Amino acid sequence: SYNNTAIETMKNLNVAQVGLVEHDFKAVVEQNYQILQTVANSVSARKVLKGELDLESVADWLKKVDDEVGDGNAMALSNADGMQIIRTVDKCVDVADREYFQQAKSGKNFYVSDQIISKSTGQRICTFIHPIYDLDGTFLGAIQRNYDLSVFNQLVKDEVTEKNMDIFIGDNNGDLIAHT
Repeated sequence: SYNNTAIETMKNLNVAQVGLVEHDFKAVVEQNYQILQTVANSVSARKVLKGELDLESVADWLKKVDDEVGDGNAMALSNADGMQIIRTVDKCVDVADREYFQQAKSGKNFYVSDQIISKSTGQRICTFIHPIYDLDGTFLGAIQRNYDLSVFNQLVKDEVTEKNMDIFIGDNNGDLIAHT
């Protein structure tokens, strides 16, 4: 019948829309993974965390990476105790009690936090984090990128094709991250 065809067409359209949003979301996660993995595996990150390299040169390098990515998000480098020693935007803060830092410290190779409120900016963010290990496997600290979740509002708005269409992204807790 006409109704069944219309419903099936709408289902197919919705599945296609979800696929597009998922693709864009995965691209953001993959880009951040590659950035953090590169920093985490660098000699500079290990040396600065061991006190063998000055903070300014590494801070300059991380700022250049942020500028090159151009998404307005910032990186921070934390020592093994969770105290940030370099931050490309705003002041360094202690993140030892944050779940994402605990995940990195416990051996999680790459972790994406649920939505949180930034201690330094008050914005809704998620944090991408990657641990940094010495060559002997000792945990030295972690590199993180705080990602402004308002970016995802634009991502879903750009995928809307119908007048009354709403698209939502939720986190692992079912909390709303972005919507049209």
